[in-house]
Amino acid sequence: MRLILLRHGQTRWNREGRVQGVTDVELTKVGEEQSQRVALHLQGEPLEAVYSSPLGRALYMAEGIAASRGIPVQTRPGLMELDQGRLEGLTYQEIVTRHPAFIEQWKKAPAGVLIPDGESLASLQERAWRSIEEIVGKHPQGSVVVVSHNLVNRVTLCRLLQMDLNLYRIIRQDEAALNIIEFANGQTSLITLNQTFHLAGLKE
Repeated sequence: MRLILLRHGQTRWNREGRVQGVTDVELTKVGEEQSQRVALHLQGEPLEAVYSSPLGRALYMAEGIAASRGIPVQTRPGLMELDQGRLEGLTYQEIVTRHPAFIEQWKKAPAGVLIPDGESLASLQERAWRSIEEIVGKHPQGSVVVVSHNLVNRVTLCRLLQMDLNLYRIIRQDEAALNIIEFANGQTSLITLNQTFHLAGLKE
């Protein structure tokens, strides 16, 4: 089974350096073009299914990939981004100023820290992993696309690589990045991590 795990394209909050969770922030023109580049890059890939977070910034990419194949996009709430609670829309400096105790905990051991009025990375990993397990179970031999978010992808890759969740920052997920994971004979292999060469030459 081949799982192609994607991050959505650039949004206005990405460009402004704002924390982005479950707020449905629209893509920029760059984000739309990044999404279209991903769809073009995957044109020759035989896909059984396309799954997505229900948030619009992910759905745009998923729908572009699915459209040429005449298959529906299947959404999964478990693939939504981390609920950032009171941090939604803030810059890093605003978080440092307004929530200094939280940011100190987040720097030291982020996995179990509950975001004010939001959720933790540990809870995000559990719900995202349930969705991934379901998808893998439904397509034991085929290839599927999953379009999701920065932190969802990072915590999922931590689980796949059996990494301590507190080390999630080691894994990078750029805008419109592509990851390929293969499941075969009880083994999991990470084939591609944070691939972005399909975006070459794209200007801001």
